[in-house]
Amino acid sequence: MHINKIVLLAFLIFVSKLSIAANPYSECGIGAAIFPDTAWAAATSNVTWDLGSTAVTSATTSKDTCSSGNMQTAQFIIDNYDNLVEETAEGQGEHLATLLNIQGCKGQNRQGAIQNLRPDMVKHISSEDYVSQNSVDRAFGYYQAAQSAVATSCS
Repeated sequence: MHINKIVLLAFLIFVSKLSIAANPYSECGIGAAIFPDTAWAAATSNVTWDLGSTAVTSATTSKDTCSSGNMQTAQFIIDNYDNLVEETAEGQGEHLATLLNIQGCKGQNRQGAIQNLRPDMVKHISSEDYVSQNSVDRAFGYYQAAQSAVATSCS
């Protein structure tokens, strides 16, 4: 099994160096958010965390997942996770407002997005595996909840 991961990683690094459009391993997922300008590092990161399944899933379930706006959103969440969780619990705050700006959620739709986000985050934080999750997994959980809240309230 370990050799399979190494072979897959080598293949992904090779593929990520090619100029292939919509390569989910290098252009999607948390790896692309962390390493937006370094395709091999994005692919390596995605494969390291979950063999790239999150990147591939995000690429296949939503064509917008790999857009630069979503990458900016993911990076902002990674960089400001603790503040976002606190402000989400409070229902307001500078980081939360910035996140909604990045996602294009404006006006009265913001309050609806926050109201939708809060229970999803309570559920995420109170899950049994939350304590054992690493920071990227926690940020990804917030990202998913935020995407859902914005899609519901700000479309």
